[in-house]
Amino acid sequence: MTAAVVARVRRRHAARVAVVSLGLAVACFAAFCGALSLGEVDIPLPEVVRTLFGAGDGGTGYIITELRLPRAVVAVLAGVAFGLSGAIFQTLLRNPLASPDFIGVTAGASGAAVLALLVFGLRGFPVSVAAFAGALATAAVIYVLSWRRGVTGYRLVLVGVAMTAMLTSVVSYGLTTADVYDAREALVWLTGSLNAGPGTPWRTWGPASRCWSPWR
Repeated sequence: MTAAVVARVRRRHAARVAVVSLGLAVACFAAFCGALSLGEVDIPLPEVVRTLFGAGDGGTGYIITELRLPRAVVAVLAGVAFGLSGAIFQTLLRNPLASPDFIGVTAGASGAAVLALLVFGLRGFPVSVAAFAGALATAAVIYVLSWRRGVTGYRLVLVGVAMTAMLTSVVSYGLTTADVYDAREALVWLTGSLNAGPGTPWRTWGPASRCWSPWR
């Protein structure tokens, strides 16, 4: 009797997971097609689907596959990475609140990136290296501070929350005291953007020339 109940509960859970996963996949594909459809040149959704399956015309194919598809794929992969990172942290720490942005790892990366941009004047790939190093250093500090004859998930989360508050204040201080144009560049780096591909009218401040210049 007990085995039958357990089997029934497991079947219901598996069915629920399958339905939710299917629904999320459909919603993700719809948003993906919507991102490919909208822009300076709006393309009907049926034409987007045909192009994705190799049946579109040359002009539409160029706009979708060369200009919009790479950024849309990067956006989906970034979302997948965020979801996986949260799932990994919650599984390891057995705490539903655990995630890189909640326990200080993201704040450590942001703080290091802001220091690299505003204090040392780094740009490009070195900023990414500094952010990665900051994330690793912050994770190590959190682990050391959480060690009390072992590390428990709740203690790690509490220490991480405190580290997040301190590092966020560092980032806020750097942004509010820096030159407004440098702070704007740092803010763009922190928030991220996919709106910088060919043919986009997005503009950025050129710190070297100190003048507005189009980035297309």
